[in-house]
Amino acid sequence: MKRSPGWSGSKGTPIAAVGEFGLIDRLHRIVEEETARLGVTTDSVSIGIGDDTAAIRPSPGFETLVTCDIQVDGRHFLREWITPHDLGARIGTINLSDIAAMGGIPRAAIVSLAIGPGAAVEDLEELYRGLTRRLGEHGATLIGGNVSGISEGLILDLTLLGEVEIGRAVRRSGVAPGQIVWATGMPGASAAGFALLQAGWTGGEDGDLDALISAYLHPVPRVAEGRRLGETGLARAMIDLSDGLVGDLRHLVERRPFGILLRAENLPIGEELRRAAIELGRSPQSFLLEASDDYELLFTTDPDAVDPVTELFAGPGRPPVQPIGEVVGDFAGEVVLEDVDGRIRPASPTGWDHFPSGG
Repeated sequence: MKRSPGWSGSKGTPIAAVGEFGLIDRLHRIVEEETARLGVTTDSVSIGIGDDTAAIRPSPGFETLVTCDIQVDGRHFLREWITPHDLGARIGTINLSDIAAMGGIPRAAIVSLAIGPGAAVEDLEELYRGLTRRLGEHGATLIGGNVSGISEGLILDLTLLGEVEIGRAVRRSGVAPGQIVWATGMPGASAAGFALLQAGWTGGEDGDLDALISAYLHPVPRVAEGRRLGETGLARAMIDLSDGLVGDLRHLVERRPFGILLRAENLPIGEELRRAAIELGRSPQSFLLEASDDYELLFTTDPDAVDPVTELFAGPGRPPVQPIGEVVGDFAGEVVLEDVDGRIRPASPTGWDHFPSGG
């Protein structure tokens, strides 16, 4: 896989050449151009970029959803692996995925950017272009933000506003024993892609492993799918897959008198994961169960919803969906795995943790 991250760095225009307000003006133009190019309507935005604050009008009968996430240079991304454009798209995806998990509609975002003296204007323009495009693909737009200097590196913080009909947000608290647990896409693909990058993978003839790297670098938010699951009422509980399959499912049942039973025979382990496992000397199941920021959806439904869910995800351009287990009346607050031979064991991985005990 040929990767050309394309950070201009010292070869680009230094921020000092345009100044803070010159930079803001250039970034503002990027937002305007991309929003117009994508044809994003901003009827809900009554005051956009240019005043001390922006203002939006909630749709009648809707409540506002608010989420935020941060990307820190060296902590969440490495410049040698990701382009400025893809970094912007990535933080857009991370926030859009949260709105998707509530069955909501993305509307508007504000961004804070902290940059070291080595940043180039062209890189920041590409970053904003990637972010604006990703938001615009799902009907949202940037409406403001802030820029600050720091001693080194880059910090990107995004707050996204969305909306959902009053009382219709799909909450984690809707989980209950007897429900089926589903996953969209191919959980674990991102973890495998990350591991391949760490191992210095440079590409293969058939591109299968490159697809895993792409899953890590170019995650796709399941906004339309989350919205349909919310509108139809099929999803009883939902969470986005941002920390790892077991860790995120545990969030659904923590401090509850019931748990989740995963079935090994139903876990969506594709040929790509199997090949990556061989290359890296790992179990393919480990990629799926451990920390992996896939930005897929995990959701539960009533037992009689199998056909409606299958039909909802049928058709070109829609991700695969798979029932992977069920909510059960025992194993309080835990996620367990039933192996193909019928043995039940803890599915122990906890997912990503910024502050692990003893770390």
